[in-house]
Amino acid sequence: MGKPFKKELEIIPHTIQEINEIDLSNFTSEYQALLTFPLIAVGSGGSLSACYFAEALHQQTGNIAKAITPLEVQSSINIFRKINVLIISASGKNKDILLAFNSIIAQEPNKVISISTKENSPLKTFSAKTSIAENFAFSLSAGKDGFLASNSLVAFFILLCRAYGNETKNLKLASKKVYLEDINRFSKSIIKETTYIVLYSGWSKPVAIDIESKFSEAALGSVLLSDYRNFGHGRHHWFDKRKDNSVIISLINPDDEQLAEKTLQLLPKDIPVLKLNSKNSGAFSTIDLLIQSFHLVDNIGEKQSIDPGRPGVPNYGSKLYNLSYASLLKKINCLIIKRQLLLHGKFIQYYLAV
Repeated sequence: MGKPFKKELEIIPHTIQEINEIDLSNFTSEYQALLTFPLIAVGSGGSLSACYFAEALHQQTGNIAKAITPLEVQSSINIFRKINVLIISASGKNKDILLAFNSIIAQEPNKVISISTKENSPLKTFSAKTSIAENFAFSLSAGKDGFLASNSLVAFFILLCRAYGNETKNLKLASKKVYLEDINRFSKSIIKETTYIVLYSGWSKPVAIDIESKFSEAALGSVLLSDYRNFGHGRHHWFDKRKDNSVIISLINPDDEQLAEKTLQLLPKDIPVLKLNSKNSGAFSTIDLLIQSFHLVDNIGEKQSIDPGRPGVPNYGSKLYNLSYASLLKKINCLIIKRQLLLHGKFIQYYLAV
């Protein structure tokens, strides 16, 4: 199952060019409707990283946004009425995202836009059945991703960047030669039991989320996340007790470079640190750092004899992915609705069919 991860990395420059050349006039025209309201962005796995990028982009418009998983949709079902929703799913067909879509539509949101890389997906079919939903599918010549989200994720980041008015043809990526040398030096200090502490701020948060996702999904190592200042509120103590098998990955751009450097200068000098650094500011730095992080994943995988693009999936993993649980949510949703009715001074025995 999957594809060699190195091969997927080789295709990324073409994917960037491909998405930059797509006519997005229909998509951006529809997407404008989302910009004047708060936004909930929904996704699973690698797509969740893109949701955090949408969160960051949307909040630049002055409106609040939140990235959540499909299961969080079910536990937050009362927030969707009259709100805008973005759903991101490469395949547009996994059970979690389809169940989330139906649950959201039932709450009568203002607008639901979904993006995928597969034409004629169930998500597109579901969207066509309601006037408040629209699906946009952008097929890639790279084809389906391997086990980890790679080219589809880069495509989503570029699409979202353009949707919020950024001209991504002007994006300049960091020199691969420089950061590959840094990654190679850093990985010499890595062992199988290493714990990775990823420090981020602002625009690098989606990249931190994606590093944790990829390291977990490919079984490359344990990852702890913190922004630079929350790290100062106790999380630094990890190194006092577990320094021998712990390292830092510092995500840096010009917006937070001084804070990052001041933070790192206060730590013991014998802690291995990898600085992934982008010269871009804002949203462009996120895309730049994302691609750099892919090469980190590839390097650590190679060191551990794991191909992140095809790490091997046990039978129970496939069963977990395809788990059906809609019926289990019926009781939960009944309790949520009952609580809402009680809050309004009413009590009605209400049964929700899921």
